[in-house]
This record gives sequence, C-alpha cells and structure tokens, in this order.
Amino acid sequence: YAGSLASSAEPEPCGACRVCRARMPHHHNNGNGNDVGGGVGDRKGGHGNGHHGFSGRQSNKGPGAKEAGGYAGAPAIHRHLKCPQVSAVRVARKGHTGALLALRRAGALGQRVRILWDVDDRFYRGRVCGFDAESFTHSVEYDDGDMAAGMRLWNESVQTVDPEMD
Repeated sequence: YAGSLASSAEPEPCGACRVCRARMPHHHNNGNGNDVGGGVGDRKGGHGNGHHGFSGRQSNKGPGAKEAGGYAGAPAIHRHLKCPQVSAVRVARKGHTGALLALRRAGALGQRVRILWDVDDRFYRGRVCGFDAESFTHSVEYDDGDMAAGMRLWNESVQTVDPEMD
C-alpha cells in the first residue's frame, strides 16, 4: 500500500480490483495506436485528435447497461461495495496483522501464518501461497494439506510465524 497508514485521511482505492475497474471509465484504442478514454476522472483527454471518448453521463438504458450504474459493459457492482483495499487499510490502521499482511499483496507470498478457525476455535499453521488482485484476496495452504482460497485476511484472526521458530 503506497498511502500512509498513520494518516486519518480516507484510504486510496487500489485501482486494480473488480470494484475499482467497474467504476473506471473504459479505455479503448482509436485505431491510431492511442489509448483513448473518457468520462469523469480521465486525465488523458482526447489526445488532440477530435475524439473525446464518452462523457460519463450516458444513459444506463439499452444494451450492455447495468442496473447498479457505472459504465456499459462493466461488470455489475453494487454502489455500496467499496474497494477491498480501503477496508483493509482501515483495519490495518488499528494494527490488525491480517490487514497488514493483505496490504503486502503478492509480497505476502511465502509468509508463514497461523489462522484461527472459528469451527473449533484453534489456530492452524500454513503459508500464504497466492494473491488474486481482482478480488484482493489471498490463498493459504495449510500444513495439513488443506487449501483456502479467496481469504480476506483483514477479516481473519491471523498471526505471522517467525520461520526460525516454526
């Protein structure tokens, strides 16, 4: 995470997850090799070629439109959903180990962890073995061979394990 965890400012969205991408204006190639976008928040403009993209105020009616608003062709994302990075930063600011680990993204791969299983109220050891940027989730392979994918580490009770003490 490039922002400050010490700040009280609203955390920055990641820009790469499914929620962020659904809220971004679409970019397309204008046939001249130039990536042309449009809409609110686009800083590229029309590249001086007369093409200004779409205004971001297009109707949500018609083919390809989606119920939850946003841009035609984008995956449906409900308005109340926030970028998972924003949620992780908020929890990380309180010192939550899982959230701090989640913000490392692919940098967390290989990290030894202990994760609490609510079913039997026990911690199980494993290793972070995957990161999915689209869902901002990690996969953990447990020492007993079980695999857990799609884990939102900021919502879990996580302890890091010192490899020398493992």
